[in-house]
Amino acid sequence: MLKEIQAGFRETESLAGWVRKLPTPTCIFACNDVRAVQVLLACKLIKVQVPEQVAVLGVDNDELLAEFFDPKLSSIQPDTDFTAYKACEALDKLMSGEEVRYCQDYTEPLELVERESTNTIATNDPIVCEALKTIRKEACRGLRVKELVESLKVSRTKLEVRFSSILGKTIHDVITEARIRRMSQILSTTDDPLHEIATEVGYSNASHMSRVFRKATGFWPGEYRDRLRSRSRRAL
Repeated sequence: MLKEIQAGFRETESLAGWVRKLPTPTCIFACNDVRAVQVLLACKLIKVQVPEQVAVLGVDNDELLAEFFDPKLSSIQPDTDFTAYKACEALDKLMSGEEVRYCQDYTEPLELVERESTNTIATNDPIVCEALKTIRKEACRGLRVKELVESLKVSRTKLEVRFSSILGKTIHDVITEARIRRMSQILSTTDDPLHEIATEVGYSNASHMSRVFRKATGFWPGEYRDRLRSRSRRAL
């Protein structure tokens, strides 16, 4: 086991050397989440900022990996159910004596689950950059505009003007968008009840959260979850 750990560390060092030579800003698309996490570790080793200097995207949306690291890993969610169905369908034909012509089959992914490792914006404004970092980390913990302004030690008017100029949005809009993204992820990947989701994304109750979600997406949370499941069933 010790040899495996040492080998893994040497590989991270080698990967860090490769990352160091890349022009920045850049994005690294890893073949899977495990490799993407290695890239995150390599970036941390050489003090490369993610996502400001290097954005990192994985594949598989392994939530244990994606949510564990700082910054949290963005990842593509493959449609594994549909892929497995097609494999079983081909196997059933073979077992029935039917001929299955070999071909490369491509199944579209379900979605790209954006987290902190790619959630950036091209701006040199240090105050806006710092504000966005704080929003990414604290939005779902109940962050309020007043708290953000106080932490940055700037006036609300000044920060609102900069957000409007650079992002075309208010501070409150950006905080809400961060919460909506997280709500969408939870609804698409879990059966958690709405009152638990509300707590996880920073709302005091499920009713308020649901109204915000419907205003942003056009669907109530339950409708959104049902549509995703219905789409998956139609694919099968």
